[in-house]
Amino acid sequence: LFALVHYRSCSIGDPRSPERLLCIALNERMDQSLNRVFRRLGLLYRQDEILATYRGVISVDPRARGHALEYVESALAPDHAALVLPLIDESGDEARLRLAASRHGFHFMSPRESLGALIECDDPRLRTCALYVAGSQRERELAAKVDLNLGAREPYVREAAVWARAALAGGA
Repeated sequence: LFALVHYRSCSIGDPRSPERLLCIALNERMDQSLNRVFRRLGLLYRQDEILATYRGVISVDPRARGHALEYVESALAPDHAALVLPLIDESGDEARLRLAASRHGFHFMSPRESLGALIECDDPRLRTCALYVAGSQRERELAAKVDLNLGAREPYVREAAVWARAALAGGA
């Protein structure tokens, strides 16, 4: 849901733009998160059934998706189904955004606010992409947040922060 909120506030940009890279990274995080949900369910339920359900959920075939949703509704414990169903049902992104706000406090924000939040998030890859976008867009309002990443533990985050800082200063 975190990635979805930020994905929805991300401007897609041109095919080779920094914004597109950030959108791709956020989309990958959504896919990976859903995969993790089903891997964890595989620890509690029959793995072959959970794998088939996951494949149905990500399928473009409406019948396969329908069977997967039916399985989640009927075979999972009610508390597990209540957590998983809103993530995979046909209610759409708007309902998921409302869920993100009500359950986790993740609210839709402007692209600049989202960029700032991503620069501060725990995910090093998303931070790196957000730093690249901030530098490319010359988002000087985010300079303090960029500076916080100059001492990041991950070398690629530090490199992106150094580059973004130079771009904000007009040197890149």
